[in-house]
Amino acid sequence: MNWYKQSQAENNWKRILTTFGLTAVVGLSILWGIGFLDLKKLFFQEPQKIEQALVQIQKQQTEQIPDQISQSSEDIYNMIERYEGKRNKVYFVNNIPHIGIGFNLEKANAGERLSQIGINIADILNSRQALTDGQIYKLFKEDVAEAINNAKSFLPDFNQQPQAVQNVLIDMAFNMGYNRLSGFVKLKEALLNKDYKRASNEMIDSKWYNQVGNRSKELVLLMRNI
Repeated sequence: MNWYKQSQAENNWKRILTTFGLTAVVGLSILWGIGFLDLKKLFFQEPQKIEQALVQIQKQQTEQIPDQISQSSEDIYNMIERYEGKRNKVYFVNNIPHIGIGFNLEKANAGERLSQIGINIADILNSRQALTDGQIYKLFKEDVAEAINNAKSFLPDFNQQPQAVQNVLIDMAFNMGYNRLSGFVKLKEALLNKDYKRASNEMIDSKWYNQVGNRSKELVLLMRNI
């Protein structure tokens, strides 16, 4: 390689590092089982191959990052995932099959939603197939969107409430569904009156509080500390 081509290759390599970031490039070298310098040499030989691979990695990462809901919205995604965990194969909660991040396989539309991402629900239930992280986060994003809508339906002034209240209600809606959440009549009344201490006490005074372990304790603290 003459000096001009070498200089061009170096400039293109710098462009790749700037565009995709060092972390992504190092990640690709690890994924392919080669050293960073070996990846750089390969780039000089097959730049298009390397760039296409990095574009694919970037696309997969983007699929996993949910759209923002509002200020500090990422907190709710992280919070729910921490409570629910993430599993690529079927698991059971109270004898009900789930997959991914709290995706209930007994929901009325579970089979249809899995079909939309190219998955047969029978293969999941029989543990013949696992979900990719991209598929998990697509289902998760949709479930959180549903929980947000349910939380808004539950509390008329949802958008005027502090972010912590919104996050608590979204998590409760995700965890319980709208029907059970709608039974928290006194909690709703306290929130409409902006009485967050009473709201936290109403959360404690429920069957749900003792059914979900530390999850409910943390949510009560969030509500109480507003």
